Amino acid sequence: MPSKPTSGNRTARRGSRYIQRVQLSRDAAQTYKINILRRGWEYTPENVAKLAAEYAEAEWREYDTKIQAAAEWDGSVL
Repeated sequence: MPSKPTSGNRTARRGSRYIQRVQLSRDAAQTYKINILRRGWEYTPENVAKLAAEYAEAEWREYDTKIQAAAEWDGSVL
């Protein structure tokens, strides 16, 4: 059975996409560079991505902690 024709938009077939390359302002890039070098890492795109992932994870944990605390206060279970 032939597949249904599509508009050529691959994201429609595989769900939502995730942004993997971020454009940083010069000031933000400089901040990343300072923090990477401070850790003793080499300043590479891979280490910029690693640090960005750490920042995202830290933000998520902070957000999740607040949600869990609010759910416990309400008596809800998440």
